[in-house]
Amino acid sequence: MADADEALDVEIDGEQSGDAPRKSSKALIIGILGIGVGVAGGWLLHSTPSNAANAAATDGAGGAPADDEAGAEKAAAHGPIVELETFIVNLRGGEDEVIHYLKCGFAVQLADESLQEMFAAQTIRIRDAILLCLSNLGLADTDGTDNKQKLRAAVLARINDILGAGAATDLYLTEFVVQ
Repeated sequence: MADADEALDVEIDGEQSGDAPRKSSKALIIGILGIGVGVAGGWLLHSTPSNAANAAATDGAGGAPADDEAGAEKAAAHGPIVELETFIVNLRGGEDEVIHYLKCGFAVQLADESLQEMFAAQTIRIRDAILLCLSNLGLADTDGTDNKQKLRAAVLARINDILGAGAATDLYLTEFVVQ
């Protein structure tokens, strides 16, 4: 160990390095190691499944994973989800005469996979119907959960008018910003 300490005592610009550079070197190394350990710990913390996710994957009693057949039946009950491009519309003018914009996105859950081709073929008509629905909104119509639920129901009804009753089973808001 004494040889290693002597090896660190080197001459720099004619002066022999003393304890201060050795201490700052050790502090620097310890600091770098500390940062590395912190980054690695953070990565491990965020990359491991949470306890809630683990509990959802088990039968609820902390035992084996839930029955695969039951999970397959649940997945079969819900069809594919198709995301639409973002919509940006002007909202109807209000009393303040300020122009407000709505930017929103939707994802549509279809009843089954066979409807994906029809949905793709009718995307232009679906977007047109949604744009007309959104353009009829005023600023007050976008505020609050109740109004968002009404909007979801109205858009879902317009999609089903185009695809056929029951073709779209649910509608999800993926973005909703009013300016």
